[in-house]
Amino acid sequence: MTEDPLVVPSGAVAFVAEQLDLDPACLADFGQRPKTAYEHAREIRELLGYRARRV
Repeated sequence: MTEDPLVVPSGAVAFVAEQLDLDPACLADFGQRPKTAYEHAREIRELLGYRARRV
């Protein structure tokens, strides 16, 4: 498993982009702001009631 949000199979990117009505190329911009991925992960955990796994 990787923590890099850009390491995603292209088929998965295309599927999600279609569901969200986005251009799949937008993923390349995801890492332009370093906090974005962490903020999204936090928002998803809060929304779904997940807790961060402690290692």
